[in-house]
Amino acid sequence: MFFPQYNAAASKLGNHEFAAHWAGQGAPMTRELPAADLVALIVEESRAQNRG
Repeated sequence: MFFPQYNAAASKLGNHEFAAHWAGQGAPMTRELPAADLVALIVEESRAQNRG
């Protein structure tokens, strides 16, 4: 497969369009929010799981 060679050559030129961008099947479930809000949400969800 030639993909790694294209990625390496493009990276040397500062072009990252040939890099692998893995998102997985959960990508549609993502949402944009500030980092502080994300951390607070993770803490809240973790506490809820530990209680239940």
